[in-house]
Amino acid sequence: MKRKIAAFTAVVMMVILCILDVFIYFTLERHLVNLETISMSTNTVAAADYVQTNFNDGGSLHAITDYHWLNRFLREGQEIYLLGPDGKVLGRAGDDLLPSNQPPVSVESGFQEGRLKQHGKQLYYAVTPIVDDDTQRIIGYVELVSDTASQREYMAVLVVVLTIGSLGAILLTALGGYVISAAATRPLKRMMITVSRIEANRLHERVPRPRGRDEVALLSDAFNRMLSRIERSFEQQSQFVADASHEIRTPLTVIQGYANLLARWGKSDPQVLDQAITVLQKESSRLRQLADDLLTLAGMEASANDEEHVVDVDEVLSEVTETLGPLYPERKIQSFLAGAEAAMSPSHFRRLCTNLLENALKYTQVGQAVNVRTSLCNDTVLVEVEDAGPGIPPESISHIFERFYRVESSRDRKEGGTGLGLAIVKELVQLYGGSIDVQSQVGAGTTFFVRLPRVLLRYRVDG
Repeated sequence: MKRKIAAFTAVVMMVILCILDVFIYFTLERHLVNLETISMSTNTVAAADYVQTNFNDGGSLHAITDYHWLNRFLREGQEIYLLGPDGKVLGRAGDDLLPSNQPPVSVESGFQEGRLKQHGKQLYYAVTPIVDDDTQRIIGYVELVSDTASQREYMAVLVVVLTIGSLGAILLTALGGYVISAAATRPLKRMMITVSRIEANRLHERVPRPRGRDEVALLSDAFNRMLSRIERSFEQQSQFVADASHEIRTPLTVIQGYANLLARWGKSDPQVLDQAITVLQKESSRLRQLADDLLTLAGMEASANDEEHVVDVDEVLSEVTETLGPLYPERKIQSFLAGAEAAMSPSHFRRLCTNLLENALKYTQVGQAVNVRTSLCNDTVLVEVEDAGPGIPPESISHIFERFYRVESSRDRKEGGTGLGLAIVKELVQLYGGSIDVQSQVGAGTTFFVRLPRVLLRYRVDG
């Protein structure tokens, strides 16, 4: 990855520098050409004015015999011609740029400037007519020719400088890209090493977090959070498997024991046969309930997305009360309902209420009542379930929502519980962003407080 980043940055820099170098080269060349032509035009105009002022003899330039004065309008690498009105050379000065010593450009067009190629040389030229002030007639021309060798040398040096500078910049960019990418990917490399070491028995390891709040640091945080969740899931799974295997083994052992008893000699004894049938029915029912609870826990989150998250709290509580009431005829259920809608799927809320009410009815003493209350508090719906049972010891309150936990194992088995009812309630409440609390006093009963998000406003369109 470091090499790829270095190569990519080098290629990008090379493209940018090539475009920039071409732009610099042609821009500077055009600027030099403009400067040269302006300078030459200025010199030819000055030479023409000088001739007009000092050598105009009645509109003729043939009286001039000395042309050394032309040198004042020259510099190295230039040649100047004084021409008659017919374009013939009257005099010249400067370097011998052309073997024929003849001006390269015809003067018929008057004032001219530009560049051309003659005899294998790149030349600049400028032509300025000499006009008689009295007659306004052209009496001659000044033509200046300049070699481009010095400019070509300058541009050649510029090409070398740009090439060396660009290559150096590309190399430095590649090196810098490699170093920066190495520094940037170092935390990722450490993360890869840590991930490669992580196995089911090493989930406690965490990815080293770099300093700052850049993307790599945020990725490390997210990855560590994911590892924490995975670690908790593995721990819960291991504990769940251990507990579930134990809970399933108990009814299976009972069923197998009675089946063996019947197979040996019990089926011939009516009393033993009746007892075995009763126990088998009870244990198989308990095993089925355990399987249902396990499936509920396993598919809880997925099923939450299958229904609308709006439930009429009072309506569901009334239905559950009517269903469970006849099953516990020696206990009463008193409801105090305020009327509200909670943000929860109806099936999950029905399961929550069933588990809480069954738990309360199971442990409430005969002749006593279970109180169910609902109330509204800002953006939450509060559901209270109060029983008149034996209460929960203080040391057990923090464990009652754990899977398969029983305050009194023998009593719970006698009542037919699986140890998953309250665990399911807590999972459901947390799934919808709610909370559950419990208050209990030994000998005085227990009260569960469930707080769920309230549906404050809902539009119903009939149609």
